[in-house]
Parts: sequence; structure tokens; C-alpha cells
Amino acid sequence: MFIIHLCIIIAILFQYNNNTIKILRQYFKIMTKEELDKIKENLPVGYRESLSTATELSVVTIDKVLAGERQNLKVIRAAIDLAKQHKEELSRLQMEINNL
Repeated sequence: MFIIHLCIIIAILFQYNNNTIKILRQYFKIMTKEELDKIKENLPVGYRESLSTATELSVVTIDKVLAGERQNLKVIRAAIDLAKQHKEELSRLQMEINNL
């Protein structure tokens, strides 16, 4: 009788864990495709290598995260920071050009 109860409990836990993982993946979808595209549009040339170095992850992983195939907050945070830095640098350069 104990073995039957144990098997039932294990089956319930297994079912719960699989459903929970699926729900969490759907609920915590980090970014939409449009948001990821907006980030990529604002990244400088060579961003893949820069992000790879900053996050200590492979270029392939960086590509998959920015394509929406994987989720990694560390990559997204680094990409947003790099895009902001790039935008600020472009603004500084534009101001210098205007002051010539």
C-alpha cells in the first residue's frame, strides 16, 4: 500500500513540475520579438563579440537570446547597456560635429 501511495505522489509531483515549468516559461517570456529587434537596431557593429566578452557566454548563445530562442536576463541587460552607450556616443559625436 505504501508503494502505491508513493507512486501516486511521484506521479502527481512529476505532473505538477512539468506543468509548472511550461507555465513559467510562458509567463516569464522576457521580451517580445519587436523589443529584441529594437535593441539589436541600436547596437554597434561588433556587438556580438562585445556581449560575449561581457557576459562570458558564446556568440551563439548571444544570437539565440537576441533572436528570442533563449531567455537570459544577463545578455539582455548587457545588450541594453551597450545600446545606451552606443546611442550616447553617437549623440556626443553629433554634438562635436555641430560645434565645428
